[in-house]
Amino acid sequence: MTIKGKTMETKRLTHSSMTCAKTCLRKYYFRYVLGVVRQREETPRRVGTLFHLGLELGRVPDRPDYPAWCVDDEDQYKMDCDWAIAAGMVDAYLKYWEDDAAETVHAELEFDVPVANPETGGVTRKFRAAGKIDKIIVADGRKMIMEHKTTSDSLEPDGTYWRRLMMDQQISHYINGARSLGLGIENTVAYDVTRRPGQRAKSVPILDGDGIKIIEDENGERVMKKNGDPRQSGGEGMTLKARPETPNELRARIREAMLADPEQYFCRREIPRVEADLEEYAHELWQQQKLLTACHNAGYWFRNTSACVMFRSPCDYFEICYQGLAVENGVPEGYEFKRPHSELTEGGKK
Repeated sequence: MTIKGKTMETKRLTHSSMTCAKTCLRKYYFRYVLGVVRQREETPRRVGTLFHLGLELGRVPDRPDYPAWCVDDEDQYKMDCDWAIAAGMVDAYLKYWEDDAAETVHAELEFDVPVANPETGGVTRKFRAAGKIDKIIVADGRKMIMEHKTTSDSLEPDGTYWRRLMMDQQISHYINGARSLGLGIENTVAYDVTRRPGQRAKSVPILDGDGIKIIEDENGERVMKKNGDPRQSGGEGMTLKARPETPNELRARIREAMLADPEQYFCRREIPRVEADLEEYAHELWQQQKLLTACHNAGYWFRNTSACVMFRSPCDYFEICYQGLAVENGVPEGYEFKRPHSELTEGGKK
């Protein structure tokens, strides 16, 4: 199948777009060439976005407006609970790190720099390397990048999460970007990682005036024991009378759980880079732009069907690919067009 790309113009290589291209070139085409995105984000992504906004603001973010896909009370409750999870995480984070001595000297710092051939020094006109650095900090007299991350993985010292970071291109990408801005940083990134809690909204028992749970039968009548006391455990055909947990109750429960066992949820570690790592990354960056330039020129964006389902969730574009939908001039229900790299200043200037 041939998919014709748009006229090749100078584009931006970010950590996110390069990771996407490595995963599946067809997915890259949909997201970073056409700008097609799902209207409905999944909970982990939405919670992560709200959490990062909270750290940027230094407080719990306001509840966002309901998006277009919120068509009923169930959808709105789900959005409110996603906010509550993020709010509880921000509450716990700010409390846990309230005595942090690191000084922030730059925040939300963008870079947009040429991509050069490491062998010849020649610069491509097709791509520029870009990104947004969370913070530049000074800690113990040393200036370095700090990146805030959320994960569902374990934060055990020898766990896969930290070992994978030792190879992660983002660290080299950001160090090179900060160097290009003349910031005089150390060749290391301080990763400030917060583990997302597994708690979700639950049902809360409704109590009577004496603080006792209410068990009802199939007819909605309260079930009593033979001695006349209210029954406190269910049985066949019986239901515990309950209500949904409120977002504020969920927020408080998340905060308490994280602060009760902070080592499971908060960790900071430095991930260094030596010059050989940065040189290797320069070659990788050049190869990435060559591959994507070839795809743009040929109009071919091949699928990687091994990535259609990852972590038991289908790719955002699975149905579009499966049905062979043409989305260049319009998107199916549930999708919209959004500017590629919308997290960055348009045009690369700040």
